[in-house]
Amino acid sequence: MRTYPAATHTLSELAHASLAVGREPFTVPAAADKTGTLAAFATALGFPDWFGGNLDALNDCLGDWADALSSPSALLWQRSATLDAGTAAAVESILGEAEAGSPHLAVVVLG
Repeated sequence: MRTYPAATHTLSELAHASLAVGREPFTVPAAADKTGTLAAFATALGFPDWFGGNLDALNDCLGDWADALSSPSALLWQRSATLDAGTAAAVESILGEAEAGSPHLAVVVLG
């Protein structure tokens, strides 16, 4: 997983860079809090209706999503400066596990 300061890039720039190296980009925009962050992941990645809106559900759905990838992909998440540190760390841990478990996934965190 790579992390870039928010001041150095935009999600759009990272998406274009991903395409340039042959990875389909999936962008998850910043949200101010835990609830918004989980909803942003669910919307951006098309999680099923049963997604529970908690960190365990994010772990399960993200793992399933990553397992289903069949071509090189990049998950680009913009971490909000207002997101509490505990939630940010938990989401990054989940992203790292998903990346480690999928040969097709590269994760980039912006912020």
